[in-house]
Amino acid sequence: MARQKRAVSASGRYHILLRGMNKLFHTQQDYEEFSGILRKYSQSGHMRILAYVLLSNRIHLIIDTFGADAGITLKPICTSYARCYNRVHSSGGKLFYDR
Repeated sequence: MARQKRAVSASGRYHILLRGMNKLFHTQQDYEEFSGILRKYSQSGHMRILAYVLLSNRIHLIIDTFGADAGITLKPICTSYARCYNRVHSSGGKLFYDR
């Protein structure tokens, strides 16, 4: 059975949980890198970050997408961090579980 499509929020606000395949953050630099990526994309005007929590193996975000698709909004953030993580830690493959 295929997964259900994400329900569209009338307010455009979402609680997003990004689960890591393993640890997402090993060093303080990893946390800072992800925070910088979040800041960059929120300042571009595609979304507004209302709150976030970065834990070693998962990330909680509360965002306002201004009516845009949440998946499309988050894809460049996850991709940017995965590329950085894989380069710094000499690894490859998936970093996040699927929805």
